[in-house]
Amino acid sequence: MSAMVVIRCPETDAEVPVGIQMDLHTFEFLPTDNVDLKCPACGNRHAWSKKDAYLSLARNAGRSEKR
Repeated sequence: MSAMVVIRCPETDAEVPVGIQMDLHTFEFLPTDNVDLKCPACGNRHAWSKKDAYLSLARNAGRSEKR
């Protein structure tokens, strides 16, 4: 199952998706290099690496379910 890679904003503590979806096996092999991200929660730029990230189930935000 694919999940979104997310970090926590150090300013707001909000869960911030980094724009990458992957499975746990792939996540385990991510490099530990720092990556720069413009944070949608606070507007600042944050450097993050694998040690700061975790997987969160992807949500279909903005989509209504058909009944």
